Amino acid sequence: PFFLYSKDTGVKGTPFFPSVKQGALGVIRTVRKAAQYREAFKFLIARTIYADGMFALLALAAVYVSLFLGWGIVELTVYAIWASIWAAVGGVAGGWFDSKLGPKNALLMELIAIVIILLFGLSVTRDSILFGLIENRELWNAPVFSSLSDVTYLLNGALIGVFATANISSSRSMLVHIAPTHMRGEFFGLYAIAGTVTVWIGPLLIELFTTWSNSQRVGMSAIGLLFFLGFAVLTTVRVGKAPAD
Repeated sequence: PFFLYSKDTGVKGTPFFPSVKQGALGVIRTVRKAAQYREAFKFLIARTIYADGMFALLALAAVYVSLFLGWGIVELTVYAIWASIWAAVGGVAGGWFDSKLGPKNALLMELIAIVIILLFGLSVTRDSILFGLIENRELWNAPVFSSLSDVTYLLNGALIGVFATANISSSRSMLVHIAPTHMRGEFFGLYAIAGTVTVWIGPLLIELFTTWSNSQRVGMSAIGLLFFLGFAVLTTVRVGKAPAD
């Protein structure tokens, strides 16, 4: 109920459409101003691209395992809790990667790891692992997670949790490092907007690739394209040894 007791600092009675117009113009002015800082702006573009892939990966992973591993509500619930536990580990790991490699190199490494984990996850089905190289088999008698494929995908989910969260952590660290000090607030505002206005691109690519190939696995692999494009743009970003001023 906190909003009920928070005083609004806005001007009462301001018409809706003029307010929207002023807000939109403010965003445009901020974008133009931020574009003057080329390296930080390029990073925002890179982050927008690979964040779309991240959203699609995390949002549609449950759909994939439901289709190809036959997981139900119990397995998916346990998987979500399991991935969340490893996500906490990823938050710590992201800070360690930043301190050892620097934010840009940490991000590049994390993106490579995510693509590898994505492709490995797509190789897991009810019948086999690694696209048929390893045959699936029952490991023990249990109501859930009894097969080699189930356990393998659980381990894959742990890695996704670690590197996806580390990527989020390193992205914020990178922005602090590269954005000019006097505009960090504005850049973080653009950072938040950029991570939400284009989230439809990942699901759209999956739909297009799935329709074209008639294969859900090929469709999911389209997520890797977003990570690759984000990686490519990120390699062009020049980062100083000290945070931007």
